[in-house]
Amino acid sequence: MSADDAIPGWVDPATYNEIVAAEGGRIAAVARDGPLDAKVPHMKRWRMQDVVAHLGGVHRWATQIVTTCSWDGSGFHRGRDEGETLIRWFEQGVEALTAALGAADPTARCPNFSPGSPQVAGFWRRRQAHETTVHRWDTESASGSITPIAPLVATDGIDELLHTFTRTRGHQVLDDVLELLTIDTGAAWTLTPTAKPGRVEVLRGKPVGAAATVSGLAEDLVLALWHRLPIEETSLTIAGQTDAAVGFINGPVTS
Repeated sequence: MSADDAIPGWVDPATYNEIVAAEGGRIAAVARDGPLDAKVPHMKRWRMQDVVAHLGGVHRWATQIVTTCSWDGSGFHRGRDEGETLIRWFEQGVEALTAALGAADPTARCPNFSPGSPQVAGFWRRRQAHETTVHRWDTESASGSITPIAPLVATDGIDELLHTFTRTRGHQVLDDVLELLTIDTGAAWTLTPTAKPGRVEVLRGKPVGAAATVSGLAEDLVLALWHRLPIEETSLTIAGQTDAAVGFINGPVTS
């Protein structure tokens, strides 16, 4: 399986690295405008500087895995600096990550944390593109001026989240078939509970006879699934078993 076999074309895989660079640059610019101690509205106890410190650590962790093609199962270490020193440290991490991703063969064997996902370097291009995009949204939400996530990027982000996290992480709240739809890009996913408690099967396309359907703009759906926006603050609508759909969206679908 190649790195891109599971990607239906919402975002050209060759541009994932460009997304990391662009979104990372936005984060640094917003952080410099500050204030770094501005609260992230939807995240308990987190401030803008926490997002920068967290993501900078994630970037270095991913860079190490991609450059060595190995991983011992350990996690990342967030940055400990403050102020301009933290921002420069973050920018150095973005530069190192984009260089590593750009140099890596996306089909080369490379481990990751997602069972069933292709164990190739290309996994990290997509993962870091969406990791950085969501945390850019976090950073801008602390500043009070948010740049929208492009519909196709948001759609690709939904697919990446569902296949990387939702499918394998367990503890999902889903007892029947659920359909997710994006009204602006026409994408659809069918989520079905499996015999293994807390796990779900994720298929692209519309199901027959879903118990509930959640539909709305791609950006709103990806942000709701990442617990960035409550459903009532989005364009999302639910048909069918409302409680089941709400329970799933509000459940443990994030990392």
